[in-house]
Amino acid sequence: MFPESILCGSYDFLASADEHWTLEHVRPLFNFDRDGLAPTRAWSSFCEGVTLNERVIRHMRTDFVRSATELRGKVGDQFARKFAEVVVRSSADFLTDNTMAGVVAHFDDELRQAFAHMVEWLLQYNSAPSFAADQWPRWINQYFAERLASMPLPFSRAEAAAMFGWVVSSGEHFPAAVAKYIQTDPYFAESYGVWSELKNRNLAQLYAKPLIDLIAFVLERSNRDGFFSCTEVSELLEQLLPELESEWVEKLLAICEFAAQLHCSEAPSWVERVLQRASELES
Repeated sequence: MFPESILCGSYDFLASADEHWTLEHVRPLFNFDRDGLAPTRAWSSFCEGVTLNERVIRHMRTDFVRSATELRGKVGDQFARKFAEVVVRSSADFLTDNTMAGVVAHFDDELRQAFAHMVEWLLQYNSAPSFAADQWPRWINQYFAERLASMPLPFSRAEAAAMFGWVVSSGEHFPAAVAKYIQTDPYFAESYGVWSELKNRNLAQLYAKPLIDLIAFVLERSNRDGFFSCTEVSELLEQLLPELESEWVEKLLAICEFAAQLHCSEAPSWVERVLQRASELES
């Protein structure tokens, strides 16, 4: 079996060297009609070793839905993350032909979370900001709309939480992204690096109101025992105060209240800062 794994993990190189030979001799190794665990090992090697390109994606896309049906555990997680890379990096449309719907429908909730986390990582840490933002009109807008309409199924709370970073990376589409995201019902078991990304994107000057809405929405749905981003929230509030308008004061005070419930010890001082700024606006 070891030689087969080498071939499957080198699929991109082999296809570039001799596409016809690769389709004839290597591509069938991924067929789930084969006996035993051989197809699972083939996909595991592919997910670990292959660098994606349009040729490779074109060869493999007819098996994506079947793979989502068959692969579970460690290999399922590998495939979910590789499929995220396929969707983000390829110019192909996986929505119109229902490939995306088929894959999502057959993933269990843990694999949908793995897919969402990998998209988040690719957009935040492995893409130029303009490329990440362009994913919203290219496919994320339609994907969100379909999932909000329960096609093929609604977001789970954990899956929706894993998509927080998609919104943070939306660039010029941030207001529309926030409007879609606040229609979900996430639960944030713990805070993580996305808060630093949100702080570093300098969104307050351009999109203060959607940013306030997003912060309040996420804090209200966060686990009080797993929240460790009080410093980032404090810095975000400092960014927002110069942009504050009188009709936003109530929502900003709600943010302070949510933060206090999440054990942010400086929240009372934030209330004072907000009220001080509100007083300045009135005078």
